[in-house]
Amino acid sequence: MPHTVSAAGLKAVRQAARATLGESDNAPKIVPGPFFSPPSRGGTIYASSPGALGGNDWPPSSYNPKTHLLYICGQTSVQANIAGTQAEGKPGEQQLGSTITSSGANNPGVIAAIDARSGRLVWERRLPDACYSGTVTTAGKLVFVGRNSGELQAYDATNGNLLWGFQTGAGANSTATVFKHGGKEVVAFYAAGNALAGTAHGDNLWLFGLDGTLGPVAPGTRSTVQQHAGEAKAVSTVQVKGAEFFFKLSSRTTKLGKVTFVFKNAGHIAHDFAIAGKSTPVINPGQTAKLTVTFAKKGSYPYLCTVPGHASAGMKGVLRVG
Repeated sequence: MPHTVSAAGLKAVRQAARATLGESDNAPKIVPGPFFSPPSRGGTIYASSPGALGGNDWPPSSYNPKTHLLYICGQTSVQANIAGTQAEGKPGEQQLGSTITSSGANNPGVIAAIDARSGRLVWERRLPDACYSGTVTTAGKLVFVGRNSGELQAYDATNGNLLWGFQTGAGANSTATVFKHGGKEVVAFYAAGNALAGTAHGDNLWLFGLDGTLGPVAPGTRSTVQQHAGEAKAVSTVQVKGAEFFFKLSSRTTKLGKVTFVFKNAGHIAHDFAIAGKSTPVINPGQTAKLTVTFAKKGSYPYLCTVPGHASAGMKGVLRVG
């Protein structure tokens, strides 16, 4: 159902809020709410869907004048905005004004065809993973769309039946280009992956035609940041390096009591570091910020970057205290 907050999305938003705001008697209660829910300062916070990452996001949609249908590739993200949770910013710093807790960019997806004349949903295909690609439709009534798995797929534009698929070897998160070459129609597609979608990275440029001879390749493998084997020594100061899209901590184990996190943004865009209800400011590339947290209980504490989409892309983890 459109604008329905899924159970999985609500759980992800609540986890993000706990990592940012901490758990206390005064912590806000996050519940499903209407689509146009304004940010709140406390009490009951409404989560709505889709969030900032879609529904339909940056990838373009396409329109076919023969079918009069608009073809959309999207997902069912969930988001809650908690106002007044960031300190006043300084000149040169990014200031969001609120904490944006999101289910990220790895939600169930959908490919949908909507009648542009009436707004009626003509057909849809529900997907287990986010649809994070643009759509392209042709005069021959095909719809090309890429999948996170690396497959470029072609659907029947009139009824949504899957007609063809090809494994490109990396996340198929760009948009196909259809043109004429040597008197024949061809389809160009660049498979490189996407950091927000968390798909396999690559550098694969394909040119498809009806007389093509190359077969599909093996799917790509997503790479992740690995920690050295063995138990880390508990410390009271943790150096945190953050970039697109990972955190690297000098130790994943700390002592009870006061712990200082020294966060350096080693990336190319703004990030922050949040844990146990506290967070650094959102800082620009090259800047450093300190965060002091007092841990009174042993346990596992999630940490993340609260900038929308960054945690789901890999900027998250768990710190053990005690």
